[in-house]
Amino acid sequence: MPSYDICEICGEKKATPIHIVRTHGMPYADYKKKYLNKKGKGKAKGKPKGRPKGKKADKPETSKKKPAKIKEPAKKAGKPKPKKAEPKRTAKPKPKKAEPKKVAKPKRDTKASFIDNEYREIDTRLDEIMGSEEEKERIRKLMKNPENIEMVRILYGRLTAELKESFFLKAIEDGVKAAQPILVGTNSTPAEIHKFTVQIDKPETAEGEDQQIKMKLERGSCYMIEEEKPEKSYKIFKQIVEKGAVGLCITREFPDKIRKKFEIPEGMPMVWLSNSEAENAFKPVELGKLLYKIEKFLEKNSNSLILFSGVEYLITQNNYSSVLKLIQLLNEQIAMRNALLIMPVSPSALDKKEFKLIEREVEVLL
Repeated sequence: MPSYDICEICGEKKATPIHIVRTHGMPYADYKKKYLNKKGKGKAKGKPKGRPKGKKADKPETSKKKPAKIKEPAKKAGKPKPKKAEPKRTAKPKPKKAEPKKVAKPKRDTKASFIDNEYREIDTRLDEIMGSEEEKERIRKLMKNPENIEMVRILYGRLTAELKESFFLKAIEDGVKAAQPILVGTNSTPAEIHKFTVQIDKPETAEGEDQQIKMKLERGSCYMIEEEKPEKSYKIFKQIVEKGAVGLCITREFPDKIRKKFEIPEGMPMVWLSNSEAENAFKPVELGKLLYKIEKFLEKNSNSLILFSGVEYLITQNNYSSVLKLIQLLNEQIAMRNALLIMPVSPSALDKKEFKLIEREVEVLL
């Protein structure tokens, strides 16, 4: 055990480091200078166990030892090369998917869209139909401006009507020419022309006068009766049928109504000019089929009689020139077949010039 001197401050206890530092608050460095460095004072008497001779007691560790620095090798003289700055590695943010921007569609005028569709349809049909190239080019120039829609419709309608008319006229003329060799140019004698006497009510009769007149109708002729409603025509038709003629009735009115009103026999064939899907209905625009039906009837029956009512309706559904051509061809067929045709026409429904042209093709009965 080391021996310590008596404390010089209090003179009571030994001057141990614990006593001096803790009791009197002296720093350890001052305590070391004052007590431990004096010759013969403060030094431990005897050798502390486990310590070699001539070595002082270890200092109490007040702080941890710092690690020794490793000497770096000496750098060579010269200008130091600048170090390349390494780019900082940062995590790349994931790119966000760009959402497509909703672009508002411009509102388009429905009328302009309708006109565009109509122009495209007309332009396609112009390539398909046969017609004047100058007229087609004129229509296409007008189609560049939507405001010309009315003029385009008129010109296009006129072009298609002319093409339909020319196609129809050629078709029925070819049909007539094909039928002519059968009827003309044979050695057979022509059939005897018969005359039918019919009684017709007078338009105006005074008291005491005969209310009916007698008229003779010859075969091979077409007769036109001027009346607003075809009542006299049906009465004449019925009288001739009762005398042995084979009748065909072409009417605008419903067939059953005509049968009941004028007592037409049930077995008589009737053609109804209508767009309906009835059994004996013929569409008014199908003039070629109507002519074919009449030709077949005349070919089958030698004693034929035809009532052709509804001329005004056919003109409104087609055009005047096509119906006039139909009447002209019927007139030729009636003459060749030695048949008889009665045709009621309303003068007020037609233009005077149009009415006069029909009169030139047929005989006016009343």
